[in-house]
Amino acid sequence: MLTAAVAGHVFASPSSSQILSALRRCASSRHGSLVIVKNYTGDVINFGRAIERARWEGLAKDFKMVVVADDVGVVTNQKLTNNDTNEVSDVGRRGLAGTVLVHKVAGAAAALGGSLEEVYRAAQTVTQNIATIGVALSTCTVPGSTVETRQMGSKEVEFGLGIHGEPGFEIKKLESSQKTVQQMLDKILNSPEMRLKLGARPSSYSAVLLVNNLGGTTSLELYTTARDALLYLRDRHVHVLKTYAGTLMTSLDMHGISLTLLAVPPGRERQML
Repeated sequence: MLTAAVAGHVFASPSSSQILSALRRCASSRHGSLVIVKNYTGDVINFGRAIERARWEGLAKDFKMVVVADDVGVVTNQKLTNNDTNEVSDVGRRGLAGTVLVHKVAGAAAALGGSLEEVYRAAQTVTQNIATIGVALSTCTVPGSTVETRQMGSKEVEFGLGIHGEPGFEIKKLESSQKTVQQMLDKILNSPEMRLKLGARPSSYSAVLLVNNLGGTTSLELYTTARDALLYLRDRHVHVLKTYAGTLMTSLDMHGISLTLLAVPPGRERQML
């Protein structure tokens, strides 16, 4: 799905020089290149700078950048415009596992022979119709440390954590899988992104469900969560076209799961799957 990926140190953004090095090796001078970035300040700034330097060097016909901010665990009405790319993103809303679906749809559009503009529009459609929330029973342990980044009680669950161990919006008493999944999906379906698409009845939208292991979750827990999510979405009259479940975007050893819903506009099923 991707030609290249650029990573910094653990929980740190790659430098603009590292990103530029990747662009020099893989940018398409003939067709242009799409860069997909999660909405973290360092990532947005450094990727934006690298793209400007790549343009100055003439590495590609054109560059487009898509910023993914699918985290509904952060509530904000603020907007941030990157001066390098004119990309507008939600302040504070982090990029989570929904980014994987952006990769998939954009990659499929490119594989089908789409132009850079067509691939960019496909990726933008996903970012405008996607929402993710994570929960965890424990946070992650950063390499070199012997303790977790944050301690939680043995019978507590935290809602809305980020993939770098950032605090969520609420810590609750641990309940059953069904109740936890219901609270997660209610948060997604009642979010501004989804309220009028999947949360409203009747709805012409269908959905893609992504159940993601944040690192330390067993297969039994993962697939139990997937089953509970599908049953609850059925009760909410949400038509799920496809379900993905696996370890797709982790937070090291975090014992947790994230749920992502992609609202598929009517008539766009083929492009989204």
